[in-house]
Amino acid sequence: MINEDFKKVYWVFNRLDFKVIPSYYVGGVLPSNFLNSPKLVFLEEHDPEATLNQTNPKVLILFKAFDNGILNLAKSAKKRGIKIISVFDDWYLQNVERTQFNLPLSKISDLVVVKTNAAANEIKNHFNINSVVIADPVRFESKNIFNKKDNLIKLCWYGILDNHDTILNEIKNLDKLNFPFNLTIITNFVENLKQQIDNLKIQKQNIIFKNWHERSDSEILNTDAVLLPYPKDKKRLVKSSNRIIDSLNLGRFTIMSPVPQFEEFKNFVYYGDIIDGIEWFHANSNLALEKTVKGQKYVNNNYSIRAISNKWRNLIIKLV
Repeated sequence: MINEDFKKVYWVFNRLDFKVIPSYYVGGVLPSNFLNSPKLVFLEEHDPEATLNQTNPKVLILFKAFDNGILNLAKSAKKRGIKIISVFDDWYLQNVERTQFNLPLSKISDLVVVKTNAAANEIKNHFNINSVVIADPVRFESKNIFNKKDNLIKLCWYGILDNHDTILNEIKNLDKLNFPFNLTIITNFVENLKQQIDNLKIQKQNIIFKNWHERSDSEILNTDAVLLPYPKDKKRLVKSSNRIIDSLNLGRFTIMSPVPQFEEFKNFVYYGDIIDGIEWFHANSNLALEKTVKGQKYVNNNYSIRAISNKWRNLIIKLV
C-alpha cells in the first residue's frame, strides 16, 4: 500500500466538535494527521450511501459512536466490500450504552482496536471479541524534566468531567500533608468541580483552577508533579493511558494509584497511595527526577506519534 492509498482511509468521528474530545483527538486526529489520511464527520442524520459515493473509501476507521449513524454507515460500507476497523473506548460489561453501540458494530467489523491490554481482555472475556491493541500517542511535545527549586510542592491534576470523581475522592487527604504545597486543577466544567470541592470544606484551600484548553501543557509545566488517582473499578479498567504518558512526556513526576492495568509504568512513577507518593516526592526529589528521566525516554520510544502511527500504518496495510 503506497502513501497515496492512505487518502482512501477515512477516520470517522461521530461529533462535529470531534477535535475537543480527548479520545477522538489523541486516538484518531493525531495518527490521521501523521499518515496524511482524511477525516470524516458522520452523524445519524447523514446519508451513508451519498457519503460513500462522494468519498469512495477503501477503509473506514470508526471511532466512538454516540448515535446510530456510525452503525448505519458501517452497514452500507460492508455491502460494498469496504474494510471496517472499529475503535472501542470505555467498553466494559456494565456499560450498557457502549454495548448497545459496539456489539452490533463488532459483528460487521473486519478488525476491532482497543487502547490497552486490559480493555482487550474485558471484551474477550465478556463478549468473545478479539481485538488489536493500539494505544493513544502523546499529544504534546517533550519538555525538560521538572526543576524543583524550593520547599513548595507544586502539584497538578488534570482530566475531563468524566474523571472528576477521582480527584474528589482524594482531595480531602491533602490535609494530611505537613509541608507547603499548592494544587493546580485543569479541567472542563471548572465551576461544577469547584463547588463540589468547596462542599468538602477541606482546611487547606490552596487550589488553583484552570480551564482545560488545547495548550494546557503550558500550565502543567508550571507544576512539579501530576496526581493520577485511579479507583479500582471497571470504568477505569478500560481507560487509555494517555494522561500517564502525557505527564511523563512533559517531564513531570507522576504519582499514580497502583492499578494493575498500568503496571508497565511502575518503574517510572510513584506507584502507590497518592498521599504517600507526595510525601515521598517531597523527601526524594532527586530519585523522582531519575524516575522521570527514564519514564520520558520509555514514553518517547513507545508512545510517540510516529511509533503509534506506524502501528496503524502496518495494521491497515495488512488488512487491505
